[in-house]
Amino acid sequence: MAVRASLDASYEALPTAAQRMFRLLGLVPGAEISVAAAAALAGTGQAAAEELLGGAARIHLIEESGPGRFAAHDLVLEYAAQRTREADPPAEREAAVRRLLDHYLHLLVAATEACGFQTPDLPRGQGRPFGDQAEAVAWFESEWQNLAAAVSHAAAHGPRRYAWLLVEAAQELLHHRATLGERLRVAGIGLAAAEREGDLRGQAAMYLVLGTTRWRMADLRTALRESERALDLSRRARWIRGAAMALSACGVMLKQLGRPDRAIPRYRRAVALNRTLGNTHGQVRGLGNLASVHLEFARLRQAEECLAAALPLARASGDRHMQALTLVNLGLVRQQQARFAEATEILEEALAVARAAGLRYAEGVAHETAGLVHCDAGRPEQAVAAFSSALDIAVSVENRNSELASLLGLADAELRLGRVDRAFDRLTAARRLAVKSGMSSGQVLLGRARAEFCVRNHGAARELATRSLALNRKFSPLDVPRLHTLLAAIHLADGEEEQGMLAGERAANLAARSGQRLEHARALLLLGRARLRTGDRRGGRECWRHAHDLFSAIGTPEARLTASLLG
Repeated sequence: MAVRASLDASYEALPTAAQRMFRLLGLVPGAEISVAAAAALAGTGQAAAEELLGGAARIHLIEESGPGRFAAHDLVLEYAAQRTREADPPAEREAAVRRLLDHYLHLLVAATEACGFQTPDLPRGQGRPFGDQAEAVAWFESEWQNLAAAVSHAAAHGPRRYAWLLVEAAQELLHHRATLGERLRVAGIGLAAAEREGDLRGQAAMYLVLGTTRWRMADLRTALRESERALDLSRRARWIRGAAMALSACGVMLKQLGRPDRAIPRYRRAVALNRTLGNTHGQVRGLGNLASVHLEFARLRQAEECLAAALPLARASGDRHMQALTLVNLGLVRQQQARFAEATEILEEALAVARAAGLRYAEGVAHETAGLVHCDAGRPEQAVAAFSSALDIAVSVENRNSELASLLGLADAELRLGRVDRAFDRLTAARRLAVKSGMSSGQVLLGRARAEFCVRNHGAARELATRSLALNRKFSPLDVPRLHTLLAAIHLADGEEEQGMLAGERAANLAARSGQRLEHARALLLLGRARLRTGDRRGGRECWRHAHDLFSAIGTPEARLTASLLG
């Protein structure tokens, strides 16, 4: 009773307008409120809202929790909620909540735009509330708890549509700034609200968020089911942009589940839909996805063409995330072409873009690709540093795909440095992650085969390489030349010259056809040895001469070896 009497006395001491502001705070989901949000809640200007809040703070009903932010004890907020129920008509209370939720919705769209991300198909407020990305990110991080509370409040008390609209508006910021658990939680709340309302588009939007979150968690089969559900709902709702996003998402899952052949038609339909919509962000994403599949199939020229088309669009769009990822993919093509200086320059630009924009996800995959370049260029120590940076970031941002690739890259670099025990440790961790996530195990098998060969366990190396070849031949031909080269080395080590020559010829022909110059040179090196052992001295030296020309043009240390072989 004493507490109630004290609150009554403080409340009665406020002017009428300040009393109303205080009462409306009882409607607010969350522990604190900004001046801008309070102004929206009360339907006043920001200066007036700050003055009214300041009056309540001066008599200690509320307190200033930070610059332009106010908070109150739970008991005080319960008192304010009781007062607003007694004094304010339901229609006024509902209008106040709607104004606040609209405020949050419009600022989420504006923050997404200020960060250069793809903005959702949602209403925009007037003006540009954020001067730059840093300001937008700071706002999101300071408001996230209130935004999450607003999602729950809308789902429980209405208007329900704001539950999924807020999550949809926040999806790009959530991708970069929230934990995967938080994303699953708010998307689940939004989905339940959309289902209760029977809103197909809202359900599709939430399944898209859930699918991409499951993908980040490397729960690929669940991610595919949720993305396919999003596609079906988008089509039923006649939401073309949603269908395009769902097609891209399905393609990503299929590719990583080892079915890139099924991903290609989905990517192509997504690009066509985005082109029809004039959606530049979607076109860039689709072209990048197509490039990644061409790369899987060792079609380096087609991958390069897709990325050459995507890069100017990415730069023009202002989407620095997609710009950085497009550069990373282009760097990966250059790595496969053994154009290491160009790859390094491109990846340095990608890192600069990612770091300037605070894009940890993109920064991580840029480090990962730089590690591949260092490995192939004969710089294993630098590769270890790059892959270690990539692994740290992958773990921190919960990017399981990059985590797996970084573990495999570290294993490769450690083998090159002769640190076999460390390599096996990395491969064990990679194998465990691949099994848990359902990701394709072809590259893990390749890494294990190389390690077993290094410790002269030829039987295990042969068995693992053969299994990897069976997987990669159909679904990831990019690694097939490397596998044939490894099998050629195993055959030669076991005195099987004819089989070694056949494997070397397959590796050399495939690498030459795809444009993988370094793999071509390495295959020719082994093929030359096989031919010399079968008595074809002239053919062997021709292979070594061709390999030497390639190694010299590429600039790798193997050129010294071929020079010594040629005498």
